[in-house]
Amino acid sequence: MSITEASGWAGMSLGAATNPMTKAVEDTVRRVPDWSGRRIEYAPVFGGLLNSNWRVRVDGADDYFVKIPGPGSESFIDRVATHIAAKRAGEVGISARQIAFFSDTGVEVIEFLDGYRACTNGDMKKSEIITAVMGVQNAFHAIEPLPLTKTIFDMIDEKDIGQPELTARAFDEEGFYRLGDAARLVDPADPAQGLAFDGRLSENFKLANGS
Repeated sequence: MSITEASGWAGMSLGAATNPMTKAVEDTVRRVPDWSGRRIEYAPVFGGLLNSNWRVRVDGADDYFVKIPGPGSESFIDRVATHIAAKRAGEVGISARQIAFFSDTGVEVIEFLDGYRACTNGDMKKSEIITAVMGVQNAFHAIEPLPLTKTIFDMIDEKDIGQPELTARAFDEEGFYRLGDAARLVDPADPAQGLAFDGRLSENFKLANGS
C-alpha cells in the first residue's frame, strides 16, 4: 500500500515522473537533505495564476507544499525577494513556514497547511474576516523592511521598458489605469456614485476552519 492510500489521497511515487513538470518536482524533492532515503509521493494542487503547485507527502514526516515558478515569470517577479518575504511571514506566524528555497530555480518548499482553504470574495464581505486580514497585513508591515520594495508605478515603468504593448493595455482609452478586480462600482446602474475598494486577491488568504 502506498503511503497515501490510507487517507484516500493517491499521489505519484518518486521516480514516476513522465513530463517536464513532474520531473521538476522530483528534482526539487531530491534536493531537500532531510528527505533523503524516505518514501515520497506527490500530487498537483490546482489553482494559482502563474506557479505550478504540488503537495508532497514524506513518509514519517509532515506534508509539504512545493511551488514551482511558471516559465518566464522571473522577468517580472524577483524570486529571491518573494523568498525573503515568505520566510519572514512564516517566522512571525502569519504564513506557512518555509522549509527550503532554491535560488537557481526559484522553487520554494513550504509546510502544507492541512484543513485550510482559500478565502473567497464572499468571505471578504464578512467584517470579522476583513478585520483578521488587516491584522495579518499590519503584522507583516511591522517586521523588518524587505530589501526590495516597489510601488505600482515602478512596476508599470518596468513593463513600459520591456513590454510597452502590455503597458498600453493597462490603461483605458482616457489614460486611466485599469484597476481590474481591485475595485468595483458602488452601483453598476449609476457609475457617477464612484468606485469602492474590492480587496486584494482573496485567494491569497487562507481560512483555518476549512469551511
